Amino acid sequence: MAVIAGFPASAAAEAEEDEIPDILTPFERSWLKAHPNIRIAGDPHWPPFEMVDEEGNYQGIVADYVQLLEERLGYHFDRRVRSSWSDTLDAVATNELDVIAAVSVTPRREGRMLFSEYYLSYPIVMAVREETRFIGSLEELGDERVAVVKDYASQDFLLISHPNLNLVFVDTLEEGLLGVSNGDIDILISNIPSISYLVNHLGVSNIKLTGITPYTNDIAFGVRADWPILTRILDKGLETITPDERESIYKKWITFSYEEEIDYTLVWRITTVAIVVIIIFLYWNRKLSHEVAERIRSEEALRKSEERLRAAMKQAEHLAQAADSANKAKSEFLANMSHEIRTPMNAVIGYTELLEGLVSGGKQKSYLDAIKKGSRALLTIINDILDLSKIESGKLRIEYAPVDPHRLLQDVAQIFSARIAQKNLELKIKLSDELPHSLILDEVRLRQIIFNLMGNAIKFTHAGYIELSASSTTLPGEEGFVELIIGVEDSGIGIAVDQQARIFNAFEQHEGQSSRQYGGTGLGLAISKKLIEMMNGEIGIRSSLGHGSHFEIRLHHVAISTRQEELYGEAKSVKPPKFKPAKVLVVDDVDMNRQLIKEYFQGTNLTIIEALDGRAGVNLAASERPDLILMDLRMPDMDGYDATRIIKEHDDLYEIPVIALTGSTLADESRRMSMLGFADALRKPIERAVLFGAVAKYLPLQSSATKPKEKVKEKDEKTAQEKSTTDKEKSRKPDDKANIEARIVQKRMLLEELRGGLWTEWEDLKDSGDLQRVQEFAEHISDRAREYGIEGLSEYALTLQGLVAQFDLQGLQSQLSSYPSQVEMLAQEWSLCLNEASMKI
Repeated sequence: MAVIAGFPASAAAEAEEDEIPDILTPFERSWLKAHPNIRIAGDPHWPPFEMVDEEGNYQGIVADYVQLLEERLGYHFDRRVRSSWSDTLDAVATNELDVIAAVSVTPRREGRMLFSEYYLSYPIVMAVREETRFIGSLEELGDERVAVVKDYASQDFLLISHPNLNLVFVDTLEEGLLGVSNGDIDILISNIPSISYLVNHLGVSNIKLTGITPYTNDIAFGVRADWPILTRILDKGLETITPDERESIYKKWITFSYEEEIDYTLVWRITTVAIVVIIIFLYWNRKLSHEVAERIRSEEALRKSEERLRAAMKQAEHLAQAADSANKAKSEFLANMSHEIRTPMNAVIGYTELLEGLVSGGKQKSYLDAIKKGSRALLTIINDILDLSKIESGKLRIEYAPVDPHRLLQDVAQIFSARIAQKNLELKIKLSDELPHSLILDEVRLRQIIFNLMGNAIKFTHAGYIELSASSTTLPGEEGFVELIIGVEDSGIGIAVDQQARIFNAFEQHEGQSSRQYGGTGLGLAISKKLIEMMNGEIGIRSSLGHGSHFEIRLHHVAISTRQEELYGEAKSVKPPKFKPAKVLVVDDVDMNRQLIKEYFQGTNLTIIEALDGRAGVNLAASERPDLILMDLRMPDMDGYDATRIIKEHDDLYEIPVIALTGSTLADESRRMSMLGFADALRKPIERAVLFGAVAKYLPLQSSATKPKEKVKEKDEKTAQEKSTTDKEKSRKPDDKANIEARIVQKRMLLEELRGGLWTEWEDLKDSGDLQRVQEFAEHISDRAREYGIEGLSEYALTLQGLVAQFDLQGLQSQLSSYPSQVEMLAQEWSLCLNEASMKI
């Protein structure tokens, strides 16, 4: 192997780099910078596509495409020369090479490398000696010696579809063409440009093209299997090459071949043959008639083939329609399944949250925490099942947010610790000290990937250990970004080297794996690989049979966040807001769900009315006139959609807000709910903080200045008991007056803050969508509420913080918009209370 010389990078590309817009994303550009020496090679003996001259210069049609790509990408490849085409293919499979400049896609190669989009395409034809009879198709061949270049695409096509042919393998096209000319070979299989170039270059005059095979050379760039991002980069570069530039490259090499190598001896020979043809016209006419008959027969066969193709296309269209119907049915099934699973999960998580406020022991709290984490993991799995259809249709979206990788991996380890202990395995966790505590990631997708790798490691390991590790490396010249590396290693059964590529294909597993013993569908790693690629990353494996496996995830250009994540996993009891007396109708066919909501609002001023289905809900809404309705969407007899539609059509019930409770994720559900007039929607399982925040948007809260009469009476009785004489009580009146005046001053000061600095802060962030600033604003409100003892203000801050924790942008926008009305409501209530207090002074 040698490095090709004499083919410098384009100076024009360097000179105009700042002027031409970059066609790559920042992620792709940083990836190229991190890989400055991408090795590329091709076939040194494939004119006019690829050739190496005596001085070692790489030239030809493909070389010109590579040069254009370098100009468009602003990158210079490290060109290498391999001894043969077979050597080039082997080098890419073992990662000695990174890219093959020109390769045709065949079934045998699809598992060994990745491919760019096609940028050249030529039919594969048959070349024979001049005196050979006309051959219209491969089916007409018998014992003829058919030459193909070893490891060319034509070899794969013929071995698969025509195994009975008498194939002769040659090392180069030139060797095959000379073999046909000399009579050692009967037929050469290749493409038209290569045969035309060599016929003129070698001065061979007794070669003709006799027929076109059903195969084509669809030429693409071949990329090592673990670099999918490079195929996207090459595709973007190829898209910039114009049709005029393609035509210019073609004419340069094909036209050059004919004009440069004009053989005048050949011209005289042709002239002599023409004279002979005229003399023996009858003989040639008879022979021509025979060939015309053969051609007519071939055209008839072609016509029949076209008819079969049209019939096959029509059948394929029917199959596509059937597949589309099946896909819709699958989506509907997944949605229904999601609802049925989320309903019991709603009770599991809900009653767990209720128990958190009732138990005090550390051990019991740890049990509850484990239940919550396991429940959330199960919900993640449910979401992953639904996302499978999105991945297949290309509709999956990555949602980034600040995530603490230390916390994430510790959570995963805790969830799997019981299973690992059951198998008497050792669990190792290695987290680098340099690993940042807040990175911009999609936690749900990353958790799904790690779950899959950990589950596989436990499944295939019977003794030894499971190791979960994470580290990061800084990118040169890229402040605020790292490359995240996550590893899952085990001492299990291992994977054979020749099986390591196929396990990432959908519905494929390790050959020889016992389905009865290990189970599985072969989808987990395929989905994980696609998700990692969508997150600008790659996954690799190091393994051998009997020596365990090490899977490594590398996510490129991961941003470091300055904002810490909201830890929803901490076990703490959420207190309900101080509601004013109101009536809430809960419509749900599952008794467990209704009881859970009643427990949530236990001890509040809300009266909970229950309905078993949509029809009963409509009747109760008409008779009880509730202030708010919580409506499950999927119920027997009458579902939540129909019930809400009837309620909204009733003049007296139209204004009642209806909040949907759903466990489904159908794409058009939100649009349907909006059309029917739902005020809001909550997805099961519903956490207490989320439910309280949603209900608080539609039901009035008590003012902090309004105290229940019972508490005032108790306080007065306690004061009377503590004060024994009338003289002492009289002596306190001046102090009472001073206290009232102090409270008046304090509330005026707070009102000035709410209308002053806090108002300015609210105006700056209300439309920004910046969750960090909203969180800080909520903390400022909460601090003022504690300082001045205003419970109503504290509840408003708590609602904001709950919405931030849930990343509920729509709810946040609504809650922030209500800030002016909150301030004015407090001002009016305080004014009334202070007036009453002033009259008593």
